[in-house]
Amino acid sequence: MKKTNAKSELLPETGSTNGKWYSRIASNENGLTEAVKKQLLSFFIGNLILFSMLKGENEKPKKEVVKVKKLTKQQQAAIKSETKTGLREMLTLPLPPFTNIILAAGLIKLNPAALCNYVSDRLVRIAAIPAFASCSPTVLFLQGILDELTPLANMGRNIPHTDRVTLETLTKQLRENFTTCLLSCVVLANGNLRLFSLLNVKTKAKGTRNNRRLAAPVMKLNTKKGENTVGVSCKPVRYATSYSIAYGVGEDVTKYQLKTGSSNQLVTDLVGGELVNFIMWANTGKQAGFPCAAQPIRVPFN
Repeated sequence: MKKTNAKSELLPETGSTNGKWYSRIASNENGLTEAVKKQLLSFFIGNLILFSMLKGENEKPKKEVVKVKKLTKQQQAAIKSETKTGLREMLTLPLPPFTNIILAAGLIKLNPAALCNYVSDRLVRIAAIPAFASCSPTVLFLQGILDELTPLANMGRNIPHTDRVTLETLTKQLRENFTTCLLSCVVLANGNLRLFSLLNVKTKAKGTRNNRRLAAPVMKLNTKKGENTVGVSCKPVRYATSYSIAYGVGEDVTKYQLKTGSSNQLVTDLVGGELVNFIMWANTGKQAGFPCAAQPIRVPFN
């Protein structure tokens, strides 16, 4: 095997500007001493190696081109077998509780080729489940759109301008009709999330309303906010939409004044020198949370 010199691979081409400078130094046109010549050549090659390293680091990795992978008969048979096996196992289990199935397929994020691959796999799964036989649009109809879109999707960026409109139209048709088909399968599943999950389509949990009473906040009082003023604050409480403060003198809380606002409020127009009690709680849109323990503090004069 022929050995190669690592440095020789990095040397510039003869016709380039850097190549001309290297040739002039190597041929010693300027009558340089051998020591100076070696220093210049070493400096030149060192900078060239550094430049090539930096160039390699700054090069962006090429994005992988997605192509439509048409499923073979063996692949289709394997997907059908997997789906039917899951269906048989599901039928041996007790019926699960009704679940409100919400789609989260994310089809809008897929480019035409990725969309074709996704739909091709799921159509085989839908066809393998008898409960989804009456889905609408039908698997046959969606397969027709898929067959038309596949050759255009495989062209990628090289697609002619005349075919680009057709590509966009077919992509939109496949995305919208397949979404309608999935929604039809949701209806046919009748709340059986375990059955719908055999399609390998992402779903999301339904949001639940928080009906619990909010915990008492950790209140802090600040007497450095100015004359006859007390700052009242707390760390934000999850699910809270506002915060209320009750303040007054004595133990009869029915006579306290009420102020509602954010988690950081100023209570003004107090009487300097008075010992005032403060109570704070968080609110949701419908109910008040638990109040914190009352905290007395002397109102500052200035």
